[in-house]
Amino acid sequence: MKVFAVSDVHVDYRVNKQWLRGLSSVDYREDILILAGDLTGDLSLLEQCLRSLAIKFHKVLFVPGNHELRVVRDKIKSSLQKFHRVLVISSDCGVWIDVYRQGPLSILPLFGWYDFSFGQPCAKLRDTWSDFRTCIWPDSYTERHIVNYFISRNSAKLATDNQTLISFSHFLPRIDVMPWFTRRSQRYLYPVLGSYLL
Repeated sequence: MKVFAVSDVHVDYRVNKQWLRGLSSVDYREDILILAGDLTGDLSLLEQCLRSLAIKFHKVLFVPGNHELRVVRDKIKSSLQKFHRVLVISSDCGVWIDVYRQGPLSILPLFGWYDFSFGQPCAKLRDTWSDFRTCIWPDSYTERHIVNYFISRNSAKLATDNQTLISFSHFLPRIDVMPWFTRRSQRYLYPVLGSYLL
């Protein structure tokens, strides 16, 4: 058994969707795929892709990223409602969104969001980062409320004990895991990459 991990496949791009659909239907039957978000914000396409992957791998584990929670294309009122819809679709497709155990291995999918604990967003980030326009939260929610909502859903998972533990999230738990060679011109994105609460 092998454990593969991938994030940000963005199957809204045709070449990425073709790559995903072209994955072997036999080579990975004994393996686990960790899918760490940003597959697509289109719920119909998300379902198609998750169903396709679920029959190619022994087990697929998934957490939504920020793209899954954008609501501009959907007739869904809030990103929290879309989050719950994404979880239902995942379960219906046979994709795992909870702790998975196999022998001495446990894999913990952790939900998250960003709360600017890696830095405050600059004007450029506020102007260009689509989440600020395409993710809709309850009026009373600050960035801290949003991240706490997702983090609180992880509490029960953290009691997992096993010989080998793998945890994953779409969002970073620490900014120091970013490569040292990240260009300075791109570091303005750091505030939306995760939260120290993870």
